[in-house]
Amino acid sequence: MMQSILILDDDDQFRITLESSFKRLHYHTSSIAKISQYYGLSARNFDFAVIDLQLEKGTSLPLIPVLRKHLPNCRILVLTGFGTVTAAVKAIKSGADQFIHKPATMSQILTALNTNAESLEDVPIEAPTLARYERDYIEFVLSSCGGNISKAARQLGIHRQSLQKKLKSFPPQAKVDRI
Repeated sequence: MMQSILILDDDDQFRITLESSFKRLHYHTSSIAKISQYYGLSARNFDFAVIDLQLEKGTSLPLIPVLRKHLPNCRILVLTGFGTVTAAVKAIKSGADQFIHKPATMSQILTALNTNAESLEDVPIEAPTLARYERDYIEFVLSSCGGNISKAARQLGIHRQSLQKKLKSFPPQAKVDRI
């Protein structure tokens, strides 16, 4: 029997790519960009859900208890590019089974969906470095400023040239096994 998965992500490119990756693995997929679109699908029974934490108009946290109530056996994975420990705790307390950072590989997503939290207790956790948090935050601010370096530098409280130097010093992110 084909397993079904719900994908909620407001990044169209990422959502479409993730959906096609799951389809190639023979999953029945339903993908949505907004929480409100879920209510049209709520009669469906999903085995898995992959949910982006940060949506354009807020967070997806309110959907997690709704999914948990209607689909108690659904494995819920929260993905985020701008996650914090606090956000991870909130997601897990809301009913999510796993929480991982973007960019994530397809194998990381599949492992997270098919692994119980209890079985991860002995697995060493690779904590992001301070440099990674800085990079993610700078990219988040730059994105929220529409790529305007001067505006982003003002929001970050640093000189524009300092921001440009930081951006140039970021190592390119590996593209190996990305979705």
